[in-house]
Amino acid sequence: LLQNILKRTRPGSEEEVQATQAYDALEKLIKDCNENVQRMKSTEELIYLSQKIEFECKIFPLISQSRRLVKRGELTALDFNNLSPKWKVTTRPIYLHLFNDCLLLSRPKE
Repeated sequence: LLQNILKRTRPGSEEEVQATQAYDALEKLIKDCNENVQRMKSTEELIYLSQKIEFECKIFPLISQSRRLVKRGELTALDFNNLSPKWKVTTRPIYLHLFNDCLLLSRPKE
């Protein structure tokens, strides 16, 4: 709406200056809102992930103000058994969680 108002104002007029200021302020507000929504989504992902992951040893705090989940996905790990006369390959799922400051590998509870 403000872009259309800007198109219809006379260049150099007081209305154009006011419309430009309003447009800039609205653009900044929308950008801030989008950043806050992204931050909340990221925090929700970390909370969900921390509820699903159990650490066997030292507790690793997943939820942090500066930590963001960048990418996650499932991979298949191949295990080769060299002890048997025949090569035996077994597979198991492994999950990768890439954060902006670390990489976490996890596997489903057996």
